[in-house]
Amino acid sequence: MREALLSLSGKKIGDRTLTVDTCMDMRELRECDVLFITISEKGRLNKILDAIRGASILTISDMDHFVVRGGLIGMITENKRIRFAINLRSARSASLRISSRLLKLASKVVQ
Repeated sequence: MREALLSLSGKKIGDRTLTVDTCMDMRELRECDVLFITISEKGRLNKILDAIRGASILTISDMDHFVVRGGLIGMITENKRIRFAINLRSARSASLRISSRLLKLASKVVQ
C-alpha cells in the first residue's frame, strides 16, 4: 500500500499537485488534506483522531474496524476484492460531504 501511495506523489489533479509524505510528528497531521493511517498505528489511532478532530481531513485506513473507531473511510477485503466502509458522522465532524454516488458504492455506511 505504501508504494502505491508514494507513486501518486507529483501527479496532478486539476491544478493541484499531489504530495505524499510520511508523517511522524503529531503536530504535522493538521496540515494534511488526506491522511492514510497505516495498520502499524492501530495503538495510536485514538490519539491521531483526537489530534485532527474538527479539521477538514479525509482519514483512510485498512485497519480492522477503522470506521467504527471514528475513521472516515475504511478499506475492507471481501471475497478477495477491496471494498470500503464510510463513517458519515466522522465526515460531518470534518465538514466533509460524501457524494451519494460514493455512498451507494460503499459496502457499509456508519451513521
